[in-house]
Amino acid sequence: MLTRKSHRRKRLLTGFTLQALQQLTGPTSGLSDPFIVTVIVQSVNFFAGFPSMWLVEQRLFTGAVRMCLTQYIIVIVAATTPGDGAASKSLMP
Repeated sequence: MLTRKSHRRKRLLTGFTLQALQQLTGPTSGLSDPFIVTVIVQSVNFFAGFPSMWLVEQRLFTGAVRMCLTQYIIVIVAATTPGDGAASKSLMP
């Protein structure tokens, strides 16, 4: 996974480095007024929430559609399979 030729290693180390540098600098570096720092941090958190919620909802909706289609395929195969009806009986409670 983290071999020399893999790009994952570079991405992982870049993420580690960025997170470590963010922790070292902190949100108050260079600003002396705590109110301004709070407003900036909370504004970024507020506006960054909308794209992330939209992305999560899109992925959840895509997963729900795939699960629905898969269930329909299972029902169609079970209903059209000739035989002793074991597939059909397993679908009914």
